[in-house]
Amino acid sequence: AKGLIDIRDLVKEGSDHNQDRIPFRLQTQAAGHAVRANYLYAGVADVYAETGDASLLRALKAIWNDVTYRKMYITGATGALYDGASPDGSRSHSSIQLVHQAYGRPYQLPNITAYNESCAITGLILWNWRMLAITGQARYADLIELAYYNGLLSTISLDGKKFFYTNPLGRVDELPFELRWSRWREPYISCFCCPPNTVRTIAEITAYAYSISDEGLWINLYGGNELNTYLADGSPLRLKQQTDYPWEGMINIILEDTPQKEFSV
Repeated sequence: AKGLIDIRDLVKEGSDHNQDRIPFRLQTQAAGHAVRANYLYAGVADVYAETGDASLLRALKAIWNDVTYRKMYITGATGALYDGASPDGSRSHSSIQLVHQAYGRPYQLPNITAYNESCAITGLILWNWRMLAITGQARYADLIELAYYNGLLSTISLDGKKFFYTNPLGRVDELPFELRWSRWREPYISCFCCPPNTVRTIAEITAYAYSISDEGLWINLYGGNELNTYLADGSPLRLKQQTDYPWEGMINIILEDTPQKEFSV
């Protein structure tokens, strides 16, 4: 994986679309295809976890700030733009550099024509899970929760049979132009990546609820559940969360089996 990042840095005529206009370690802003971008950032976080390359984490934090404070919807969705040209233009003045389902300029967040592909929301969750694991900072857990409850769950109908490919934040009965993708949830989507990706992410969200470190147990997500696990030193731990979250904010943590020695929650 590290070799793939290094190879990207050798690209001579890169594009915003593929996040290789400039070497990754020099990047400070999110650009181009949002699904590719978010999965790239998740992969780079994995490489940092294995190598400790500080230049990778420095770039990831700068890009995260750009996404979170300037290019993300209130739902945690990203990739606002349909088809178009890179806002930074092309190195060749005789051609146009394509972008598609892409990050745009800061605060370029249309509601009715928002693209916000469901897979980009999944990618954001995967990226922030890794940032949480390598830093232990609560803001990454907050963003997982934001995107999961407000972005990802809304992509699927209540009966689980219809899906959004794009996720606009507003809708009108008619537009003066046609959009490429349906503005309604559909039972079948020709680009069939989002439905299985959505279902897979919902199914594995329990794996994100807790973390273990030498200090003790970290509660990352709230929700009614039971946990039966072991701390880092092998001590057994069993607890229960009782709550109607997110409909109500009261969280009861019941410790049922704990180590004899002190530990942190």
